[in-house]
Amino acid sequence: MSLANCCWPTISSASGAPTRPTRRRRAIRPPAAHPEPVVELVTIPAEQPAGLAVVEIREHGVTVGDADYRVCELCHLGVIEHVRVDPPFRRRGLATRAITKLLTDWPNYSWSTSPINDHRALCFWKSLDWPDPGTLGTPYACIHMRQSDDRIS
Repeated sequence: MSLANCCWPTISSASGAPTRPTRRRRAIRPPAAHPEPVVELVTIPAEQPAGLAVVEIREHGVTVGDADYRVCELCHLGVIEHVRVDPPFRRRGLATRAITKLLTDWPNYSWSTSPINDHRALCFWKSLDWPDPGTLGTPYACIHMRQSDDRIS
């Protein structure tokens, strides 16, 4: 008896000769795709008018960055004070999305930023379609913003 005959059951063909059964081929499945990160931009409002507010950047429910800002509804001014994104989550457009949210949530406001002292930060801000490049790094805080926080001069 040959090895093929003892390991494989035989099926007789129409001619009566034994044949090996054909193997079923498994369907080839594409590799499981990694799910896209679920990113949420959550606004935490200021406790007082023209006070410090935050947009938290969350991925799968975990805060990975934020943007601190102030908005005065009386003067139609906004100041972005600080934008942070944890290093492993940088260069994925998260900070840009947070800033875009601010600009769209508060249309027709004049926006400025706190002083920009870091070269990488300056490159980031210049890469945006910022409404008025002259306001980058020059915060325009109104009297209401100054009253809400003694740190603003």
